[in-house]
Amino acid sequence: MAISVAIGFITPGAELTPEIVARTEPNILDLLIALFSGAAAAYAIARPSLAGTIAGVAIATALVPPLCSSGIALSYFQFPEFIGALFLLLANVVAIILAAAATFRAMGLGVFNVAPKRFWVRHVVTGFNGLHIGLHDPAWDHLHAAGSRGEKCTACVCRDE
Repeated sequence: MAISVAIGFITPGAELTPEIVARTEPNILDLLIALFSGAAAAYAIARPSLAGTIAGVAIATALVPPLCSSGIALSYFQFPEFIGALFLLLANVVAIILAAAATFRAMGLGVFNVAPKRFWVRHVVTGFNGLHIGLHDPAWDHLHAAGSRGEKCTACVCRDE
């Protein structure tokens, strides 16, 4: 984030681009990108025969854009956009962790098989689930509000009615 803040200070007078603004209003596609990135990263880590770069690329697609967007918005003193991008970053981190945990579990690599007495893991996963639901509820509210105002949904794949 420090690098993106520095770049933002180097380019004064510029406005936030549509790509940056898009990272400040989380939607369901952002959630899906993070979930699939986490699942792909976990699968690549669990299969040593796959290239190690797959995990890095998968996570970078979900984490780097909101991280850089938050830094640039901060450098332009656009605090609502900064908070929105941080919100997306946090939601994506939680989604990646949950998707990776589900992928490892589906592959039979769960922590419960190794250390059944560590029931605290269940509490952590349950907490992440609650946090994730809490984070993405406002994103759903944004989509429903746009629909109730009669606006076309440009943030996700919707059917025209």
